[in-house]
Amino acid sequence: MKHRIVVISVDAMVSEDVPELLSMPNCSALFKQCLYVQRMKTVYPSLTHPVHASLITGQTCGKTGIVHNEHFDPFCPAPVWYNKLDEIRCETLFHQAHHAGLRVGVSRWPVTAQGNSCIDYLIPEILDSDLAQGIPMEQALAKGGSAPIMSSIVQPNLHLLDNGNARPGYDAFSAACAADMIRIYQPDLLFTHWGMVDSARHRYGLFGPHISHALEWTDQWIGLLAKAAKDAGVFEQTSFVVLSDHGQLAFSQELRLNSLFREKGLLDVDENGQVRDYRAYAHSCGMGAQIYLKDASDQELTNDTQRLITEELRSRTGTDFEVLTRQEAEERFGLFGDFSFVVETDGKTSFENEAVGAVMQRLDAGKERELLATHGHMPDKGPQPPLLAAGPAFRCATLEEGNVLEVAPTLAAIMGIGESGKAVREDWLA
Repeated sequence: MKHRIVVISVDAMVSEDVPELLSMPNCSALFKQCLYVQRMKTVYPSLTHPVHASLITGQTCGKTGIVHNEHFDPFCPAPVWYNKLDEIRCETLFHQAHHAGLRVGVSRWPVTAQGNSCIDYLIPEILDSDLAQGIPMEQALAKGGSAPIMSSIVQPNLHLLDNGNARPGYDAFSAACAADMIRIYQPDLLFTHWGMVDSARHRYGLFGPHISHALEWTDQWIGLLAKAAKDAGVFEQTSFVVLSDHGQLAFSQELRLNSLFREKGLLDVDENGQVRDYRAYAHSCGMGAQIYLKDASDQELTNDTQRLITEELRSRTGTDFEVLTRQEAEERFGLFGDFSFVVETDGKTSFENEAVGAVMQRLDAGKERELLATHGHMPDKGPQPPLLAAGPAFRCATLEEGNVLEVAPTLAAIMGIGESGKAVREDWLA
């Protein structure tokens, strides 16, 4: 039997969500018999674009080069995000499939824009920067995606984007386009990404009715893809994989390391609070931060900065924050880049980029906030992302643990396009 695979990333879905999702009409039918991996260890930092790059390569963030959502640019208040396929420094599953003559469809999977060289049907993720200076959504989609599918898939579904990148329209558009790809083109591999659960957790907290509402939408969209496979006559050949990139943690205080660096003369700002120059800069990862030194070869600066972070945070918070050198981050998590240190949350603290204002700000629990939870933390903390897989390629079993780095090599093995290796999860396969 020819295998087809549909991969659905439900951003920030965690294992605690699975029972409710499986009680809903479409998922209860599709995943009545399935593989369920309860905890999928993610990469560090647990940010959306780094994890999605690792999901399609099987490589850690250091090897993919996608070490953050954003490029490091301390002089820009809104740095450009990593989002182009050629920014990934290693081969992806999509390249392997293309070399093997398989057809690939992508509907808004992060870090795939302008990936037409190996993605046959591509609808890119559109960031706010892509819409700068009034560029229309349709033009941005055409620039980063596949021109041949603009009339057959994109244009008929553009009405779903009635409020730009706002949800649920953003994800409804992604799902509808993915369904049309299946119905019209029947790709061998199809990847799509939905962020409504993530947005709900950020805005309203880890659990509650808002998550149930987001899961209801998710179930509807999964139903669209299953129906499309039936309409196209490929349902019996198709395996569906629903996975997640990370969990989230609630936080009750915000930390501005750049404000500390400014106080200590390691960073200078202008009258608007924008960085003019720096010797040390903290690039926030949400529940962590990457510390860049302007002269990383300056050993005195390196020692002083590490000591400053460790001692000042302990003094100001009464808590020890874990500080990893670049070498330690590489050894533990395969994370390396141009930064010198990584600072990890104490479990209740989110990091901010601002270089003015209080270094530590405790947040009023009763006051309305823009965010209640976020991510970027070490993989072992908090609720964990799961994986569900159903279809002819997968066995029916419940397993306790897996790893996001095992997804790409295992899918490659199913499609007969990968090299055999220890990263392939044979115990997932039928």
